[in-house]
Amino acid sequence: QSFGLMDYDATSVEQRLLDYDLAPGWVLFGDNDVGQGTGDLGYATGSFEVQPGATVPQFGFTTAVEQNGGGNPIDIYDASNNGGELIFSLRILNGAMIPNFEVRLDSADDGFAVVGMQQNLEQRLPSYEWQEFRFNLSDFMGVDLGNVIRITIAPDSAVGETINYEIAQLRTTSGGGSQ
Repeated sequence: QSFGLMDYDATSVEQRLLDYDLAPGWVLFGDNDVGQGTGDLGYATGSFEVQPGATVPQFGFTTAVEQNGGGNPIDIYDASNNGGELIFSLRILNGAMIPNFEVRLDSADDGFAVVGMQQNLEQRLPSYEWQEFRFNLSDFMGVDLGNVIRITIAPDSAVGETINYEIAQLRTTSGGGSQ
């Protein structure tokens, strides 16, 4: 049984960072291989390969100039005060053990906030099927949400085997919409 990627309600979407393409000025980054493909229904996917190592993996999406991004931060501050969410779909492609993941937002002033993947609104865990993960933006405390330049979605600790995963439909909502 495969759920695949589903169309989503775009009425409350504020920032589309990865839907049919990467948002202008945003790039994929990672410690090892990263790539962009196309998934179900024509949605773009970001693919990430985490190799075993001694450090916490760093993979995701950025607009930071030093990582070849366009340098234009996103402002999700108002959305965070208004019930806005960070939403994406993720699936694991291979790996015998699925690690814990975390989501990290970095701002241009070097501030950051980390939220564990299990703190998503449905308490879902990553699996080998596409699943949608929704996070309340107000949970990302201590980061300047008016100036976000990087979104990391990766295992929260070093891994002992190579793990490949894909992300699609990365977006934020402005809140106030019906879910």
